[in-house]
Amino acid sequence: MQRFTGNTLLTFLIYFENDQILIIEGERIMKILKLILGLLVGLALVFFAVGSFAPRLLMKTKIEVNASVEKAWTIFTDESRMGDWLMVFESMETISGNPGEVGSKYRMIFVENGRKW
Repeated sequence: MQRFTGNTLLTFLIYFENDQILIIEGERIMKILKLILGLLVGLALVFFAVGSFAPRLLMKTKIEVNASVEKAWTIFTDESRMGDWLMVFESMETISGNPGEVGSKYRMIFVENGRKW
């Protein structure tokens, strides 16, 4: 019987394979753990890099209107006219709530260069 001693927490790992006892020493365990950690860090970096370069849709506009807030909001939320100020607007549908009410949610579809957003 061989006795294992060491000054690290991961001195050895014993496992069974085909009715044989196989022993992996702490140094090999650390190499395996470093490899797994490296792969996880690499995957995380790839994930964030893809997110950084993925196209985003950002639209800003500022228009001063000589009308009441109610009238301006009614015109702004009129789906038939949204293409007048949102050039890539295609359609809009209500997801929840009643159209035009506070708290209602919408799904808006935009098309730019043949790609839907």
